[in-house]
Amino acid sequence: MFIPPHLSLPASPFLFHPRQLVMSGLTALWAARLGTYLYSRIGQLGKDSRIEHGRMTKSSFFAMWLAQALWISVTALPVYMVNAMPAKQQPQFGYLDYAGIAVWMVGFLMETVADLQKSRWHRELNAKKHDEAFIHTGLWSISRHPNYVGEIVLHVGNLLMAVSAIRGSAFFPPWAVFVAAAGPFLEYLMIRFVTGVPTLEKQQQMKNGARPEWLEYTNKVPIFFPRLSGLHM
Repeated sequence: MFIPPHLSLPASPFLFHPRQLVMSGLTALWAARLGTYLYSRIGQLGKDSRIEHGRMTKSSFFAMWLAQALWISVTALPVYMVNAMPAKQQPQFGYLDYAGIAVWMVGFLMETVADLQKSRWHRELNAKKHDEAFIHTGLWSISRHPNYVGEIVLHVGNLLMAVSAIRGSAFFPPWAVFVAAAGPFLEYLMIRFVTGVPTLEKQQQMKNGARPEWLEYTNKVPIFFPRLSGLHM
């Protein structure tokens, strides 16, 4: 088959290590699922308040998306580092890889289920099937932000798979493990203390702070990592 000199066929998947294929595939699955959910949520609610805020000026809009691009780049450090390693220099799958896949799946399922539960809650609110001021059932009964918890957990799963490749590798220095760990660690700091949780908590406090049921909810349900007792469906 003739191939123009300026073009080339995609690399065969057999040239990559299974770890690279698994981590890249899981990351693509997570990005596709989250992107689809965010798009459908804008259609359901008619707007995204975070984006509306960013459109106040062109400079703030650009700064917001630039910050998100940098954030995503840092978060995905474990995936980038594993993909940068030659396949032949990577160790075979080990217990850390299988543990990482299991942790990733737990986080992915938690984030997905939490998003589905909140979407259903919004649909039922719009259909006047309930008049609740905030969601407090399902995963939202054990954490006030279970979707964010799930996201942190799945990135920790990526880190475990990356550690199994980086540890003892001649391609990276020993301290590269800490570089990989910066991804999920900074993701947690950003979501928990900078954006995400603080923004949503402030919005809910302004909206529901005077409601006794909100005070009861915040006293009983942790703001982030869940208390595994008292799950209400």
